[in-house]
Amino acid sequence: MKRNKLLKTLAEFFDKEEQKKQKHHDELEKLLHELKEKEAKLEVKLREEKNEQKRKRLDEELKIVKAQHAKGIKTLQSLEI
Repeated sequence: MKRNKLLKTLAEFFDKEEQKKQKHHDELEKLLHELKEKEAKLEVKLREEKNEQKRKRLDEELKIVKAQHAKGIKTLQSLEI
């Protein structure tokens, strides 16, 4: 009886860890999707902007968003391994 209880406890523990990993994975995918949308909006704004100072600011913001997106993808790939 003790062995069965121990096995059940271990199974619950590993299941909780798997659920935690899956939740983290799902949240990261959602965040990556939001970053991709933000990137697209910034590219449109950059194309339409005439003011040189605003274009530089938008370009810097776009570079930051692209870097965050790339880092997120790298993190997601490391979770899947």
